[in-house]
Amino acid sequence: QIRDNTKTEEEISDEDMQDIWGRVLAGEIKKPKSYSLRTLEVLRNLSKEDATLITKVSNYQVALDLLSTESFAVNIMDQTTLDDIGVICGEELVRTYTASNGKISFELNKQALINIYAPIGVKINFKGFKITKAGIEIMGLIQEHNYSSFYTDLSKYLKSKGATKVTINEIVKWNGNQYQYKQIENEI
Repeated sequence: QIRDNTKTEEEISDEDMQDIWGRVLAGEIKKPKSYSLRTLEVLRNLSKEDATLITKVSNYQVALDLLSTESFAVNIMDQTTLDDIGVICGEELVRTYTASNGKISFELNKQALINIYAPIGVKINFKGFKITKAGIEIMGLIQEHNYSSFYTDLSKYLKSKGATKVTINEIVKWNGNQYQYKQIENEI
């Protein structure tokens, strides 16, 4: 089952911040230079409000390096703050996927493999901001996510763009750029 836990904005605490720093330090002890100096600098200057925002928007991570800017995801005020603190960079990107053999498959936020069923030739665009290396490393420290509303909103968006069916499969093992998933084909 895909994890469906998250903390609300009011629940981000000093203990949560200490936990993040603890994981960073543990990673550095196990493998020195696990985190870039830029990541450590961003973390050093991170307020609880910034950490809350990063936790919230990490639920809209379309790919390892792309944060969704679709209308149901991250708003312009949050984008500005994330850019200011060094979690996202630059201008909005558009990634286009084309249905071949009636299906588009891609991993979504290292948690799920999404299958988009659509007529051959249908193009699906994802808009988003590039997540910086520091942003990727920081979002990787967040252990609890609530993707359920994102998956539902994403499915509605994909169907409005020509998808006939959207299914999800749980990624059970992630090793760099390779993953293994449990084929459950739950429709969303």
